[in-house]
Amino acid sequence: FIGDGGVALYPAREGFGEVEPHTEIAGERVETLERLMRSDVHILLTTSRAVMERSHVPRALVGARLELRKGDVRRPEDLAAHLERIGFSRVQMVDDVAQFSVRGGIVDVYGFGMTDPVRMEFWGDGIGDLRHFDLLSQRSVREAEMALILPVEAVASSEEGVERRSLVELWPPHTLLVLPGERH
Repeated sequence: FIGDGGVALYPAREGFGEVEPHTEIAGERVETLERLMRSDVHILLTTSRAVMERSHVPRALVGARLELRKGDVRRPEDLAAHLERIGFSRVQMVDDVAQFSVRGGIVDVYGFGMTDPVRMEFWGDGIGDLRHFDLLSQRSVREAEMALILPVEAVASSEEGVERRSLVELWPPHTLLVLPGERH
């Protein structure tokens, strides 16, 4: 009906408070919020409860998301510190979402919204090579144009002094809301 893409799911939190205990749910929420803020969603599937929830994440996404490309200048130590600050776990070898590893001049990152994790090979303070790799074999599978790294919701939500916003506040003015009749 609307072509490729344009449809997104925004699930309600599975836990209480700002911290989402399930990585899959947190990831889906962060990915959808980022797409909403880019106006890349035409149809949003969600629940009444999710619409009413207020979160720090929309504001946190602005300052915490990273777009990394081959040739960018960034110190690996600064990148690692930023990834830890936005909720990624530092591990020896990446095997799950929201993890990163540093081995000399190589930084592996697996963030929300990535079909495959990305490997950055640094030459000095510059990203000399950027490619996706297979989790099981740890071998490169294809070149990457760009790596979009989104924050983990739990960390983005814990920032103090950041306004909490609801999903409704992110909708464009011409949004049409459809509620199924007599159903919850």
